[in-house]
Amino acid sequence: MWGSLLGSVVICVAAAIGCWLQTSVVGWLVNLAALAILMLLTLAYARPGLHLLPRPFPKVYPVCGALGALSVVRVGSLGWPHVSSTAMGAIVFTGVLVVYVVAGLREPGTEADEMRLSFPFRSGRWAVTIGGVRAFNHHLHVPGQAGALDLVALRIDGARASGVCPARLEDYLAYDVEVVSPCAGVVADVVDHQPEHPPGWIRRGSARANQVVIDAEGSVVTLTHLRPGSIRVVPGERVVPGTPIGRVGNSGRSAEPHLHLHAERDGRPLRLRFTDLPKARLRPGRVILSRI
Repeated sequence: MWGSLLGSVVICVAAAIGCWLQTSVVGWLVNLAALAILMLLTLAYARPGLHLLPRPFPKVYPVCGALGALSVVRVGSLGWPHVSSTAMGAIVFTGVLVVYVVAGLREPGTEADEMRLSFPFRSGRWAVTIGGVRAFNHHLHVPGQAGALDLVALRIDGARASGVCPARLEDYLAYDVEVVSPCAGVVADVVDHQPEHPPGWIRRGSARANQVVIDAEGSVVTLTHLRPGSIRVVPGERVVPGTPIGRVGNSGRSAEPHLHLHAERDGRPLRLRFTDLPKARLRPGRVILSRI
């Protein structure tokens, strides 16, 4: 993670400087495109790793963006009237990528298909790693899970775990945190015998994980990747918001301890809304609960 963060800072600074040093339209467009795309990916999506950067490093991105935008004053000296086919290709390529990234910020589903829930954790700092937007969201390709969220716990500096490349599940803040029911309903299914695996290793083959499925008056709410032996409810039991369900684990197809949460109705995926949190887009990287 640190390597990718350092790389993004270096590329961002190099692209901003390059916008001013280039002597051709093609070179200017290439640097501007790299800067614009990196800005969109790091700021618009606000990946959790961005929080690892100590102050004032997060300000590098907006400063570089401003420098790149101001470099437009050099267009007149770059021979713009004599745009080559390569430059036109760079313009089209940049435009397509920017449109793709911006379009990816759209939320899956429609407002008509929403599920209002309570947040499944009582305290801590929690953020979405995957979900809430269309881009970089593998849930879109799983039936009934387009509105799914993967939730991780963060330290105050934004790190998800202690140390570099942590090898133990216990190093992750999310691991073994109590999960509570986000809704009222009847427990429809429980799986509590799937083994866990070390972080960074994704289980192949069966994606079966320890989970609790709740029938909430026709809507089905699923909480997945729980720790084996931690589930405290049984099929047929009635639960209400806040009822202890189990604890966060790393069972099933999961690279690190986190909670997967999704809801569906008649096979249709539902957008998730948390009624006990401030109304805000559930965008990846955004801290949606900070209750210590």
